[in-house]
Amino acid sequence: MIPVGFAVLSLNTPLCILLSCDPALEQAVRFLPGQRKAFCVPYVLFLFLCNLAADSIFLISWQLQAGNISAGMAAAGLGFAFLSAVLSVLLEWFFPIRGWKIESDLWHHPRKYLVPGVMLLLAGILAF
Repeated sequence: MIPVGFAVLSLNTPLCILLSCDPALEQAVRFLPGQRKAFCVPYVLFLFLCNLAADSIFLISWQLQAGNISAGMAAAGLGFAFLSAVLSVLLEWFFPIRGWKIESDLWHHPRKYLVPGVMLLLAGILAF
């Protein structure tokens, strides 16, 4: 059940549309040399820390309600936080959302379910 919680927590829509919501920022990032590494690495780190914070709160609440948090569960939280951050940045870098009219279109775009869906599949694999 813990990996499913981590998968659900990987849904960070406002954080995962940084380039899509600001076309000028996307153009500047893509135009300047060396920006793939200079932008993507800190962006992954930022999303990783946000995911890690959510996963930590989830694990703390699990400990308070059910107990028995193991080192493996904490390691799974680290892995899920990192993998979902990397996948979110790759998705935003290679497949930004274009053609939106209002910001609500970005928040409700079906693309936001891809990373949590992949993470949910991974959680299902880890459950067996």
